[in-house]
Amino acid sequence: MSGYLISTIIFRSLEKESFSFLDFYARRIRRIFPALAFLLLGVILLGSLFLTPEEFKNLGKQTIYGSAFGENIFLIRHSGGYWDTATEMKPLMHLWTLAVEEQYYIFYPLLCWILWKVKKRVLPVLCVLWLVSFGFDLYQSQTSSIVAFFSLHTRFWELCTGCILAALVNPSISSKGLVQPIASKLREERARELGGGKIKLLTNLREKRNSIGSVAGLVFISAGILFATGDATYRPLLILLPVFGTLLLIIFRDSWINKNVLSSSPFVFVGLISYTWYLWHWPLLSIARNLNGGNLPNYPTCFFLLLIGLALSLFSYFIIETPIRKKAITKKLTISLSICVFCCTLLGLLVQSLDGFPGRLGDSAAAALSSKNTFPKQNKYAKVKYGCSADLEFCWAPENSQPSLALIGDSHAHHLAFGLQKNWGKQFLLIGHPGTPPVKGIISLKHEKSSKQQDGRTRN
Repeated sequence: MSGYLISTIIFRSLEKESFSFLDFYARRIRRIFPALAFLLLGVILLGSLFLTPEEFKNLGKQTIYGSAFGENIFLIRHSGGYWDTATEMKPLMHLWTLAVEEQYYIFYPLLCWILWKVKKRVLPVLCVLWLVSFGFDLYQSQTSSIVAFFSLHTRFWELCTGCILAALVNPSISSKGLVQPIASKLREERARELGGGKIKLLTNLREKRNSIGSVAGLVFISAGILFATGDATYRPLLILLPVFGTLLLIIFRDSWINKNVLSSSPFVFVGLISYTWYLWHWPLLSIARNLNGGNLPNYPTCFFLLLIGLALSLFSYFIIETPIRKKAITKKLTISLSICVFCCTLLGLLVQSLDGFPGRLGDSAAAALSSKNTFPKQNKYAKVKYGCSADLEFCWAPENSQPSLALIGDSHAHHLAFGLQKNWGKQFLLIGHPGTPPVKGIISLKHEKSSKQQDGRTRN
């Protein structure tokens, strides 16, 4: 849980009066930027080889957002939800989690510093912020599931859980202490006075408590995975399971399971490469889906792509990330890494501004570009004349016209409108919404996992 780790580092630095904002952000840059820059450059190279101009153009836009830690904002604006097929075909979709985390760490150190200086009211404020964020998550899961899923203010409580634990175990913040309370220490001292039998009894009780706590943590995490669903209604409540399961594993870290299983070499190694493997696990599968018409390839191919992603993550960890992490944090290193990521931003702007470089694929790409659906989605005339509701994405009619035909439907209707306007010559009205059938109460099974579809069940 990164919130716990980062908060522990910040609190210790504040306690020693050695905390520096420049040092904190320089360390984040050294940790995050090398592997991220390698990923962005690699994915753009792959996109130039395998994606269509439109797909490559969208990848350029994603690169801009991804390099600026704004992928979650991009998905809020340009997706139908996490489980939507169009979202799953975005090669950098997975960077939304990194975006939320880094947005959190932009203001969180400042918050801790201010609270530390003002009578050290860190713990009560963190608890209030946790409750507010969880309340936002519950509310927006019912009103706007896409915003709830990808936003910082609705995900804040997940990171804040670890921060609260770090505050609880810090003696300068919490006098009670969670892991080794003062009362427990007094009991141990009293037991030593009474004899070794009491010490052994307390040790056995502590070991049993640690084992029960760590097992409960694993059960909660497993339950969170088992009951995961695309339904946004109960998502915040389900996420409580893995969050508090992880919390228990941290609290009872002296258990046998933690020391002998989770701290074993294989698990530690996976933890070491987890960041680079996280970066590379998704793009290859996503590009494969684009090549396969939106469908995942067969299982052997997926497994092979995951192995390639693992190989790239190992290369990134040992050849790029580790050597840079061993370097001392200097102004030159920080600026150099920042320039590398900024160059990725410029490269994304170039790809987007040149429409995905259609010339790289020859005449066929130029023909495909000329047939791109440029039909408008709505205009003011139709919205006023036909009283289209604000949540309808398609509402269009020719200016000052009296269409005798209405085309009602989803994105397929929008594509038909493009062909009708080009070849039919008659006036018509387009009305509808993506992923939503034209009949009230009918749900498309193909799109049932889309969060837009969840909102669209009552739409015409």
